[in-house]
This record gives sequence, structure tokens and C-alpha cells, in this order.
Amino acid sequence: MIHCIILTTRKDDFLKFYQGLTEDSNCTIHWEESGKQAFDYLANNSVDLVIVDEVIADMDGITFAEQLIKKNPMMQCAVVSPLTPKEFHEASEGLGIMMQLPVNPDKEIGLKLVRQLNKIVELINKSKMR
Repeated sequence: MIHCIILTTRKDDFLKFYQGLTEDSNCTIHWEESGKQAFDYLANNSVDLVIVDEVIADMDGITFAEQLIKKNPMMQCAVVSPLTPKEFHEASEGLGIMMQLPVNPDKEIGLKLVRQLNKIVELINKSKMR
């Protein structure tokens, strides 16, 4: 089972994306609106991926990713951003963000993200078996 958090104040805009994440996968989703809520949840729950909107209730997505890596450098994170890929790379360099997401992620983006996460989980599980 893959457990994800989606941080957004625009839940309706993420419903198709949510469908892509959960269609034909073993992915469960927990929703939060702020970084504080997410960090409180992360303190008590096992999570494989945090998906954070460009702006959440108490900060922007890049700031959240910076705080996340300080608390848990191995946590997978995907961030919504309108920046060009080059601008996003410069803004997020060193944060270990696994994927930049478009401002209104759709079902296909959700499918792509869950496939990529499954590959990462598979690699981690193989390395544990050695």
C-alpha cells in the first residue's frame, strides 16, 4: 500500500488528478490544507509521498518542500508550480523533489506520478532484500 498526502486548498481542482493516483493502484490519499496540518500528520503516520500545491494555507509549495527535507530528507515530494522547468530546477535545486506538477494536474499526471512512485518503492524494496 502506498500512502500519500495531498496538500491543497483547491481540492476540487485536484479530483481528476486524485482519480489518476488511485485508479488501478494501491494508493491511499490523505488531504490537508496547510503545512502545519501536514507536519502534524507526518509526525504520527507513515507516508510515502507528499504532493503539495503551489500555495497552501500557510506557505508556498517550495517553502514546504524545504521544511520537509529538513525534517525527513528521504520523503518523496512532488510540487505544483507554474515555473518553467529551468526556473523550477533553479528554485528547487537540492530539495530532492521527484516531480514538478502543472498548476491543474489531471488524471494522466496522476497516473504518471503513481507509476514513478511505484518504481521507486520497488527499488527500495529490492535493496532491502539484499
